[in-house]
Amino acid sequence: MEGYDFCGWATKNDVQCSDGRYIRHNAFKDCDGTEVPLVWNHDHSNPENVLGKVVLQNRPEGVFCYGYFNDTTKGQVAKTLVQHGDITNLSIFASKVKQVAKDVIHGFIKEVSLVHAGANPEAFIEDVVAHSENEDGSFILYLGEVTEDDIAHSDEDPEEPEYEEITDEEELEDEDEDEDDEYEDDEELESEFDEEESEEESEEDELEDEEIS
Repeated sequence: MEGYDFCGWATKNDVQCSDGRYIRHNAFKDCDGTEVPLVWNHDHSNPENVLGKVVLQNRPEGVFCYGYFNDTTKGQVAKTLVQHGDITNLSIFASKVKQVAKDVIHGFIKEVSLVHAGANPEAFIEDVVAHSENEDGSFILYLGEVTEDDIAHSDEDPEEPEYEEITDEEELEDEDEDEDDEYEDDEELESEFDEEESEEESEEDELEDEEIS
């Protein structure tokens, strides 16, 4: 099973529930592989209390389930609560139940609920999955307890560097300034060269004066 948000036991066999009943082996075998709604606290009065869905899997120990949260506001709130470990218990709502004394031997699970405390003490979330999307669309699964060190989605895109926009006029101004700087440098070199020539000529005149004298 891939892509689920959590998994755990919807109900466990041969465990005394808070109402005194026992779910017996294969009582819900006809529900194997079916999808049922994931509901908040068995509250059927408002469709917004449907938080997603679960896929049921009948096992020798009981009924295991894989939960998928929907994208509604309440669905995402519930997902956060489960990932944070604030809600860990599951409970089933069943119909057409056949019971012998306190033993439930057959029935159909109609929904699985997230609850603060369930009737079956061993019906709880076993693993929580945090999905982290990669650029190629794949995702990494982190099974077990989610800690602060674990990665989770980030729809925050990395910040792009800011670039300063330069207009054509600014580029031309920069080029003119560069040309002016080069022209000034040439003038300074010519001036230095003229000064050196003047000094050499004055030295030659002095030498001639000395020879004449």
